[in-house]
Amino acid sequence: MNKKSLLIAAAVILVVLAAALAWNFFGGEEGVSAGAEAVIRAATTGPNPDLYNPEASMQIGLGAEPTEEERAAAQKAAEQQQANWEAAVGQYFAEGALEQFINNGYAMGYLMTADAAGQTLETGELTLVEKTDSHETVDFTYLLGGTEYQVRAEFSVGADGLISRAEFVAVS
Repeated sequence: MNKKSLLIAAAVILVVLAAALAWNFFGGEEGVSAGAEAVIRAATTGPNPDLYNPEASMQIGLGAEPTEEERAAAQKAAEQQQANWEAAVGQYFAEGALEQFINNGYAMGYLMTADAAGQTLETGELTLVEKTDSHETVDFTYLLGGTEYQVRAEFSVGADGLISRAEFVAVS
């Protein structure tokens, strides 16, 4: 190889390295991931009787004596609700993580509030705050009865790309 060929080869290698570093530094993926967006929109768009059915809940405590029929109806509604969540966003969650998201109240908290108040719930703007191989942070807004609220969603992501933990934290 002559000197000119070596210089050209070195220049090409430098350009490729610079592109790889820029890709790594500025992020290969732009915007909120499809999974995070689907989960946020599912939890903050309503009314949605498929994802929140008040019949899936029973009153418990002093003076509340549900009948066997009421218990069976609530159990059936809860199982259908779980299946609907699985169909809506289950593909984005690791095994057991969707159940945890639902059981911790993040999934249906906003839908339940809107239903109890008889108001509509609408997802607003989603903004990616941070994204790594194992974590994604998204700020988003939602409208409840005309009032805008801001929330931060934190997603832990496994090596398989599936959500292993999802939490919503109210900002305002």
